[in-house]
Amino acid sequence: MAFDKGHSDMDFSRKILDEVEIRELLIDHVGHRCCWGSRPARTWKIHAVEDCNVYVGTLDTFIEEREIIRETEPYLGGGIDGKDNGPELGIWELDLRSQFPILFVPYNEVRQKIPHSEVIEKCSGEFGILISKIHK
Repeated sequence: MAFDKGHSDMDFSRKILDEVEIRELLIDHVGHRCCWGSRPARTWKIHAVEDCNVYVGTLDTFIEEREIIRETEPYLGGGIDGKDNGPELGIWELDLRSQFPILFVPYNEVRQKIPHSEVIEKCSGEFGILISKIHK
């Protein structure tokens, strides 16, 4: 098989539509639009048909929402990751790019602890002292 300026010896032929087929396709297309009338598609004369390339694509996007969930658990001693270790990051300052799905998925939920957000609090409950952890 020889190649000449990007073309091969194989002849790729496309079906050439006649005026009747073009009109039927146009009427079908107009019929799927609730506010379009079909009279021009049925009655207007087709003067010329021009060949062109058409590309159809789909754009998939996602929306990211973030919320803060405060969780508490009994404090059993030991160190905590509080403000003494650095400033607490804002919810939109967290770098969660590693959690993004590779391909589009309809729904994905991720929980991430906010660094330096732990606080020791006294309470009147059974345990006496709780540790609060804030999660995104």
